[in-house]
Amino acid sequence: MGSGKTTVCKALTALGYAVYDADARAKRLMVEDPALKTAIVAAFGERSYLSDGALDRAFLAQTVFNDDDALQKLNALVHPAVGIDFSRWLAGQNPENRFVFKEAAIMFESGTDAGCRVVVYVAAPEHVRIQRAVQRDGLSREQVQKRLQKQWPDEKKIPLADYVVVNDGQNPILPQIYVLLQWLRHEVVVD
Repeated sequence: MGSGKTTVCKALTALGYAVYDADARAKRLMVEDPALKTAIVAAFGERSYLSDGALDRAFLAQTVFNDDDALQKLNALVHPAVGIDFSRWLAGQNPENRFVFKEAAIMFESGTDAGCRVVVYVAAPEHVRIQRAVQRDGLSREQVQKRLQKQWPDEKKIPLADYVVVNDGQNPILPQIYVLLQWLRHEVVVD
């Protein structure tokens, strides 16, 4: 949260690479996938959705970020739906694409990194991440910190990543992306 994954992925998209945005797709599936919507209502009640059918994000966030079991329950419903959606998306990609990218917030925590050949981690200091999330999402500093506490810290994720892009506001992103792409082209064998 607030590390700058989306910024990196927008640059990759601008360079012509296909990028699957797992978080955006999850939000869409939670509204458009009838089976997922039914499961969410069964787990969290009718209040999960507004009268117009939109997801009640405030209610759901309040529910899951204050209860670890509820968060696990929601993730157990959403992650499989996103996995199926990603597989469909991937099948629709041009087979000539040497690389496709998947943007996701909690790959290690959810175990979805296992389906990736390479994991690129976008890192930023916590104070920068908090500031970005407060400005972007209109949340309080405390709300952001509470959500970040539900995620693994950088110290645990960085050693698991194959490559790290530092998005601290001091190191330019584009040169790092070009180096990443060079590394992928020369170091990663693609069948």
